[in-house]
Amino acid sequence: VRVDEVERALKSKPQRGKKRENLTVSEKKELTKTRNRMHATKTRIRKKARHDELVECEREYHKLMKEREHEVSRKKNYFRFYGNAHQNSQR
Repeated sequence: VRVDEVERALKSKPQRGKKRENLTVSEKKELTKTRNRMHATKTRIRKKARHDELVECEREYHKLMKEREHEVSRKKNYFRFYGNAHQNSQR
């Protein structure tokens, strides 16, 4: 396998509809394997980035829900305390 030919083929533009006659069968297989390996690596990186993004969104969602629960609880306690005091003063 001529590594320099495979490297050159990797760096060149895609050959749409054209065959790479300057490469041997084993070099073409190596080129395919290398491209596939690169694509798989990029895919895994994108998947991890998306997963991290979703985890961060979920963390933010739970934080907001906790703040909302706290606010609702404060309002309930406020009305429980001041609501009764206000009703008693009107009687």
